[in-house]
Formats: sequence, structure tokens, C-alpha cells
Amino acid sequence: MTNFDVDPGQLHGHVGDLDDVADQLSAIGGRLPSGLSDLALGLFANFLATGLQGAMTHVANTVTEASSSVAEMSTGMARTAVGYEYTDDTNATDLTREYPR
Repeated sequence: MTNFDVDPGQLHGHVGDLDDVADQLSAIGGRLPSGLSDLALGLFANFLATGLQGAMTHVANTVTEASSSVAEMSTGMARTAVGYEYTDDTNATDLTREYPR
């Protein structure tokens, strides 16, 4: 038989940490430039701006996706903590009912 202890309070604490990370990623994404202005690199290197524009869009999308993923992980961890709490409470009630003191 395997024994393990789950502390829902610690899980809720990690949820707060994950929320902070999601907020930070969202803030980073909000500060990213939306693109390069025309001739930002000069007339000679204008062809580079086109390639950089695509890369900048990719980075912005990746940061947004990372923020969403961390937020979803936070939600899942919160649900898990609540599930453990519910299970503990239900089992305690059932055991108290079955074996009154």
C-alpha cells in the first residue's frame, strides 16, 4: 500500500504563485511592440524588417499562449485542491457516522 499526504493549503499557495506567473507573462506580452515601423532599419535593411516582423509576431503569440497555459494550470490545480478538500471532508463525515465516538 502506498501512503501519501496532500496538503490542499499548499496547493492553494501554488495556485497563487501560478496566478502571479500568468499575470507577469500577460504583462510582458502587453509590453511587446506590435511591430516595426516602416524603414525602422533603414532603406538598405528594409528586407530584414519583414523577417523580424514575423518573428516578433511569433514571440508575442508564444508569450500569450504561455500565459494562457499557466492560467489553465492554475485553474486545474485549484480544482484539484478543492477536490482533495471535498474528499477529506466527505470521508471524515462518513467515518464519524460509521464510527461515532
